[in-house]
Amino acid sequence: ACLVGSEMCKETAVNVYLNKKSIKLHKKGTYTLRIKRWAKTDKVKRWKSSKKSVATVNSRGKIKAKKKGKAIITLYMKSGAKASCKVTVK
Repeated sequence: ACLVGSEMCKETAVNVYLNKKSIKLHKKGTYTLRIKRWAKTDKVKRWKSSKKSVATVNSRGKIKAKKKGKAIITLYMKSGAKASCKVTVK
């Protein structure tokens, strides 16, 4: 808790969780990640793929498998919180 003036306030949680920590997809396969838990006042900033040649991700968390390999999909929230999912394309 933090003290503001003479009132107590609760710190907002800056954690975010995805419904999967890792997934396996076949080439041309798709999967949409879901945000499982986050601070209700927080907003999605962006989704990012560590290797766009292997897997891409759109602004709604939909992953598209491009070619065999591994990539990490990361969700960034405006609060600075982030969560990742490892993607293996077979």
